[in-house]
Amino acid sequence: MTSLARRLLPGLLLVSFPVMLSAQETAHISLGTGMLGVLDKDRTLNFSADYRFAAKGPVQPRLLASWATDGSRLLGAGLLLNLDLAARCRLTLGFGPGYYERNRGRDLGSTVEFVSTAEFSIAAGRQRRIGLAAGHISNGGLNGKNPGTETLTVFWSLPVGR
Repeated sequence: MTSLARRLLPGLLLVSFPVMLSAQETAHISLGTGMLGVLDKDRTLNFSADYRFAAKGPVQPRLLASWATDGSRLLGAGLLLNLDLAARCRLTLGFGPGYYERNRGRDLGSTVEFVSTAEFSIAAGRQRRIGLAAGHISNGGLNGKNPGTETLTVFWSLPVGR
C-alpha cells in the first residue's frame, strides 16, 4: 500500500462510518440454534432467544437467554451495534455480561460471564432477518480459571409490535 493510500484510508473510513450505522431499528425477537464449544472436542447443541429493544440510533439494547443440551444456561443483557453493509446486509457487533449456570455443562470458571458476538444477517422481507452469529463466552479473567468457549448460531429475527 502506498504512503498516500495509508494516509487517506483512515479518513475515508471515518467519513463513511456514519453512513454505515443503522438509523432506526424496531423491537425484535431473535431465535437461534447452533453449537456451543465450536472449537472444543465436546460440542453441544445450543438454543438462544434475544429480545432486542427498539432503538432510534445504531446502538440497540438486548436481553438474551441461551440453553444447551448439556444443561448449561446463560441469561444476560447487553448492547448491539448495527452496521448496514449494503441494502439488505448487516453486520451487528454485541457485548454484555451474563449469569452462567453450569449444571452438567462445561466449566467456564465463574457464574459471571461476558458474551461477545459478531453477526452477519440479510433482510428477509417485512423487517425480518436471517443470519449467522459467531460468539465468545468468557469470564474475562475475573477468577483464576478462564477457559472460555465459542458459539456458532443460525438465527431468525422477527419484528415485535409493529
